[in-house]
Amino acid sequence: MSLIMSSLVIFCLVSVGSCSNRDNCIAIIYTEADFQGTSWEIYVTGEYDLWWKIDKEAENPRMIFDLPNDTIASIRVRPGYKVTIFEHAELAGDSLVIDVDMPSFGERWIDQASSLTVFRIEDQELVGRWQASVKSDSTEFARGEIMDRDEIAAIIEENSEVFSELIEAGENQWYGDTTDDQRINVAGYMLGLFEALGYDVFSWTPNSFAQSINNFYDWRKDLSLWHTACLVLNVDGAMYEEIFSSSRRRSLG
Repeated sequence: MSLIMSSLVIFCLVSVGSCSNRDNCIAIIYTEADFQGTSWEIYVTGEYDLWWKIDKEAENPRMIFDLPNDTIASIRVRPGYKVTIFEHAELAGDSLVIDVDMPSFGERWIDQASSLTVFRIEDQELVGRWQASVKSDSTEFARGEIMDRDEIAAIIEENSEVFSELIEAGENQWYGDTTDDQRINVAGYMLGLFEALGYDVFSWTPNSFAQSINNFYDWRKDLSLWHTACLVLNVDGAMYEEIFSSSRRRSLG
């Protein structure tokens, strides 16, 4: 069996849509510090909660907290609005009120929020300056060491069997009959693959990477394991899939 199949025993695999007009955003929330990573753009005031905690029968049900649980690391808030983040779902636990851009939440609040509220306040003086800052945010994916296509193809070819499984497997296979240790082993292998492709993954451990994949699958269940791992790291995974597909076509042809 392949490396992943052996590790998982039975290894029976999302990109977030970009905002069409950020001028109208109330807030933009990011999974990484310094306004990087996966982003969630908010346009409507109100209360936001984890989808499985929302009471759809309520007169005014909360809206969906549209990021994985416990992944908020930085936030932009349009002048004239305030965002209150809560430690737990259902607007419970400790809270933090934010009415300015925060490039980092610091140790206490990074990756801690599970629900939030967004409301309007009266001060609109800084809207133009905030809009200019939003437009300067990077929309590029994180880049690794510069490698040419042949180098990338060689690495993918060395890992072709595993790479194929990463593309084909999904949330059901990530969990399935697997144990925590087996998922951590697979996460460690994927980190090694990203490092070989030139990415700096020094801040990740197999355990923290596996936990982030868990969180993203709690949020969205429709993506391949490869796509989910790339989303966690803010990597353009489509390029590698295209190189893999081209290499496979050549080998079959």
